[in-house]
Amino acid sequence: MEIEFLLGKSKTGKSRYIYEQIKKDIDKGVEDILFVPSQKRLITEEQFMDELNLDGIIGVDITTISSFVVQNLKEQNLNLKSIKLSKLDKKLLLAKTVRNNKEVFNVFSKVIEKKGFLDGLYIYMDLFKKEKININELKKITFNDKILEEKVNEIASIYEKYQEELKTTFANNIDEITLFNESIKNSDKFKGKNIFFDGYNNFTNDELIFIETLLKLGANIIISLTTDISSLTDIYAGNSSSIFEVANSTYMKLLKICDKNNIEVNNNLFLNNYLDSKESLKYLADSLFSNEFNSKINICDEGVKIYLKNNIYTEVRSIAKDISKKVRENNRYNDFVIYTTDVDEYSNVVKRIFYEYNIPYYIDTKKSIENSKLIDYIKKLIQIYSGNLNYENVLNILKLGLNEVDEKSVAMLDNYALEFNLLNNTLNKELTLNNNNS
Repeated sequence: MEIEFLLGKSKTGKSRYIYEQIKKDIDKGVEDILFVPSQKRLITEEQFMDELNLDGIIGVDITTISSFVVQNLKEQNLNLKSIKLSKLDKKLLLAKTVRNNKEVFNVFSKVIEKKGFLDGLYIYMDLFKKEKININELKKITFNDKILEEKVNEIASIYEKYQEELKTTFANNIDEITLFNESIKNSDKFKGKNIFFDGYNNFTNDELIFIETLLKLGANIIISLTTDISSLTDIYAGNSSSIFEVANSTYMKLLKICDKNNIEVNNNLFLNNYLDSKESLKYLADSLFSNEFNSKINICDEGVKIYLKNNIYTEVRSIAKDISKKVRENNRYNDFVIYTTDVDEYSNVVKRIFYEYNIPYYIDTKKSIENSKLIDYIKKLIQIYSGNLNYENVLNILKLGLNEVDEKSVAMLDNYALEFNLLNNTLNKELTLNNNNS
């Protein structure tokens, strides 16, 4: 068991290195696991096939930590049966908690009804949960600024109330990771297995324990982290831009885990090569967080624009105008990709504004397979196969539109069944009934 860190800026070949290692294992008949953030899963699958010139994904499991945990718990019949909460559900529950515990607030009492307060408060609730913040210890902390101290105490107090509401009925992915870590402690299925993590710059405490558990079980872990260091001493000496502080901190946390468990550590530095990036993007990447300015550089590129807007509505509207303009100049809609750190917040705004501008779009979000028309079609076919061959089931399948029967024929059959009250009758004979007006 060992861990290998791939350290370097974006576009320095870290992902390509991972794909090539996976391809070597596939050729040997070894199946690897590649963990990526949920937002990058679809893009990673496409990149993997493009980089290796493959027609499909066989021999590697490209997944997210959450999906992998849920799937394994189901295989062990340990899946939590509690109701799963979406981000919106949690915000609604937090709103209820705030409404029922207004006496907790003093400093925040005048703003709890204002727009944006709940969103800001939810960020703290989610952070406290993921990082397992000890609220009692947090309340003991004193600040020179007494207003700040009171704010912290109010947030800590409402977090306690919020957790009481959550614990009564609900569970979330963090709880499932904890259950998974406990369930595989004595497993040997990960011994010698190559497991890759790409696209992460930070892990929650539970995810760190998840990685530690895999290492203890004998897995070989390869993790890519985006940082600007040119040597390992840069991390220890603090010779790194503040924008990479999170990734550097994650590296140090993982090193402590390795030191505690006597895990062999290998570091692989990827220095800037930028692959096929434009000169303007190279200069921007190197200079964006630099205090030095080279007056001799004269780069003009219409492909790089910086928008400074007051809110996401004007921001998205500017993007929509820019896309519409480019399309009129013979660009295609699929030439444009929008990246955001908060899909939930931006998706509704994008839907509304892109509809106004007649811009087609695809939003990469998680959707329940239960709502799929194809799944509904398969379930109804199974019902018919199980012996429920009646008019109603057949009509329900035909109305889904996943067959070669035209809408007019479906409507005629529907009217026929209604006219002669046949919906619950078994469809086992020729349709011969009629009336004098037909």
